[in-house]
This record gives sequence, structure tokens and C-alpha cells, in this order.
Amino acid sequence: MSLLWFTGCGTGIETTDKVTDKDVKKVEDYYAATSVQSSLKIEFDSVASWKQGKQFYVTNDRISLIFENSDKYSPDQIHLAGTRLTYNGYATGSVLDNRAVVTLKFTDGVNEYRYCTNKEIQELSPNFQVPFMVDEDMVKSVAHQIVGKTLYVRT
Repeated sequence: MSLLWFTGCGTGIETTDKVTDKDVKKVEDYYAATSVQSSLKIEFDSVASWKQGKQFYVTNDRISLIFENSDKYSPDQIHLAGTRLTYNGYATGSVLDNRAVVTLKFTDGVNEYRYCTNKEIQELSPNFQVPFMVDEDMVKSVAHQIVGKTLYVRT
């Protein structure tokens, strides 16, 4: 009786050619030439330019955490997720350090909700976002840019 011993490796690594810098450069050049740069333009409105009536979609009931207390409602009982709030302007008020901080006002048609930003109007950057809210003008702008286009997600 004879025994045969077979040895070898079936991974294919032993037959892979050496990858050179030239090979890497060739692949990089290919992807650089064929990649499409995003043409999506996202432009934020500054808070100072917001007009009364601007719509915001509420994403989470935890929005009650950002609103000032009121006699008209209890923050613990606010359930606004999935609703729209309308921007109703802003007020400025002085704090201990004499800064004129901005308080944004929103309404659901029944109550007015106030969000103190703790910032002066010039400190609010153009990409300022209110927590737990989505600016519907932004959604419309992006939707207008992508409707009817074929998009690919690059990972």
C-alpha cells in the first residue's frame, strides 16, 4: 500500500503578479476620469433672512426639550413628531452678559413654541439648524435637483 501526499495551496496568491506603482496609478486615473462629481447644491438660508410662514417638519417628540416653558402647554405633554411647525419670527432678549440673544418662534396654529438659541443674530451661521426639525424649503430644493435623474450611491 502506498501513500500519496499532496501539498499545495489553492488560494491563487502564488500566481498573482506583483502590483506595481504603475498599476495603482492606472486604477486611480481611471476612477478620477470616470467619477462624477456631485452637482447637488445645498444652500442654507440664514436665520435673519427667514420669512414668517417658513415650514419645518418635526422629526421627534423630544423637540419639547428645546422649547421654553409656557402656561399654555406642558413640555412633557407635547407630541409634535410628524407635524409641521410654522416659523413665526424671532425676538431678541438680553441675558446676564447683555448680549441680545435670539429666540425663534414657531406655531402649530394653536400654540406658540419658543426656542432660545443663546446666540446673537450675527452668530447664527447660514447652516444653522433647529434641533429635531427639517427645513421644508431645503427638502424642496434638493427634490427639485434630483427628480428625474438616475443617481448612484458611491461607497
